[in-house]
Amino acid sequence: METLEEKAMGGIHRTLLCQGPVELRRGWRRKKQHLSLFSDVLIVSNNLCKRNFKMKYVIPLSYPWMGDYVDVVGTDNSSACMSILLSWPMGNFVATFRSMEQKDWWYFYLQRYFTSICILIPW
Repeated sequence: METLEEKAMGGIHRTLLCQGPVELRRGWRRKKQHLSLFSDVLIVSNNLCKRNFKMKYVIPLSYPWMGDYVDVVGTDNSSACMSILLSWPMGNFVATFRSMEQKDWWYFYLQRYFTSICILIPW
């Protein structure tokens, strides 16, 4: 694990848990993005290799919920097994990973940190 403190993060000390490329789908629109899971937020951004790095979403880990994606229409069965549905109060998208192993790995980490954050927050 890597510990980062950046001006882009508002000077907050965060631990990078995992990161990787993903294809996000909202409706029929698809975009290649990059997910970065930190100790307290999930960040969706454009490709990290670009010179102009832009964060699209900064989602606190107490907000989102997720589930396995099921293609109801039945047009895209090949990517359904490699996809996760991510939702939070301000939006949602389907994240499609490059392989089933990568999807399982992300599902494990997201579920683990979503539940650990929810346990720490007193309702």
